[in-house]
Amino acid sequence: MKQFWKKLLLVVLAFLAVNGWLIGKGAAKGAASFLGSAAFEETLLFVLLQAAVLAVCFVQPPEHKGARIALLCISEILVAVTVIFWGFVIVGPIWLN
Repeated sequence: MKQFWKKLLLVVLAFLAVNGWLIGKGAAKGAASFLGSAAFEETLLFVLLQAAVLAVCFVQPPEHKGARIALLCISEILVAVTVIFWGFVIVGPIWLN
């Protein structure tokens, strides 16, 4: 169970890092994007968050099946919240602009 909490902490830290980056970009109001367009930068952050979540969940997963399922579900919910909130709610569909 200790392994579950450590992995969950890693997922939450990745979630907070991506959201912190996006909040910082939003607070900068019109600051130049480091990676070209804002859509590319946000998409890259979403992909990196998903990759981090999958790495945490599948590299030495918790031994208990319930803990594995709970970790994966919580992690994917955090990724989905990030993508929906930043990709659709805040700036509209960034990929259609």
